[in-house]
Amino acid sequence: MDLKTVDETVQAIRLAQDKGILSVRSNQVHLAHKAFEYLLQEAGTQPIIVSRVSKDYPFEISFVNNGLTYFSLYSAMEMKNKFGGFIDELITKN
Repeated sequence: MDLKTVDETVQAIRLAQDKGILSVRSNQVHLAHKAFEYLLQEAGTQPIIVSRVSKDYPFEISFVNNGLTYFSLYSAMEMKNKFGGFIDELITKN
C-alpha cells in the first residue's frame, strides 16, 4: 500500500459517508436514515424491525438484498414519529 492508494480510499470513504453510508462490516451496511429509507423503498421489501438493548437507539430496522443486510438505528422518538403508536405490532418476533 502507498500514500496514493490511501488518499484515494479516504476520498471514496468520505464520498460514501456523504451519501449516507456510515459503515460496512462483513455483509452489513449501516446507513443514515434518509439513505436507508430511500433504499428500502427501492428494494420494495418488508423491513425487519427489532428492539435492541440500547438507551439511545433501541430499534434497528433492516432488510436484506443480494446477500447484504442494510440497516439503520432509530431512537424511540424517531420510531414514534415515523410509525405512530404501533411500534410493538411492528417489531419482528424471533
